[in-house]
Amino acid sequence: MNHLRYWTGLWTLLLAFTLCGCQEDDVMEIFTSRGTWYWSTSADTSDWENDNAKTRVTLSPEEQRQIRNAKDSYYIRFLDDGTIEGKGQSFTFTGQWSANPDDRSVSIRINTDRDPSGMLDKRFLNELQNARHYRGNSLMLKLGNAEKDHFIQISHVKNNEIQE
Repeated sequence: MNHLRYWTGLWTLLLAFTLCGCQEDDVMEIFTSRGTWYWSTSADTSDWENDNAKTRVTLSPEEQRQIRNAKDSYYIRFLDDGTIEGKGQSFTFTGQWSANPDDRSVSIRINTDRDPSGMLDKRFLNELQNARHYRGNSLMLKLGNAEKDHFIQISHVKNNEIQE
């Protein structure tokens, strides 16, 4: 009887994992459903698929403070029609975006109103333009580079709204 219970439980688990693994991302829900995304951090990773992998935050504490204290800056909005809009500290941008749920690839093409000035502005623009992959959900999103060893993380909470 214990053998039968064991095999029944095992097959039930395998079936559940198989069915869960086939679920495709709802790209519009992830990217557009909650409005404005704010730059949270940037990091290097040794394992893109593992959110618990060791990462190295590539923003200094001072840069993190600057992002946190920047009013109405460092954000992006993905719109339902495939367009984007956003703002750094010294520039605004528009453009187009698309994402493919099959391989979790993303394409972001940006047009700026002026060349960004300052290291953080240049970095924000560069990281968005270099995004080729995405991971996450409608609450927190990572946009990774082609090599999947660096990402910009965005969320719907402006850093200065987070209790430290």
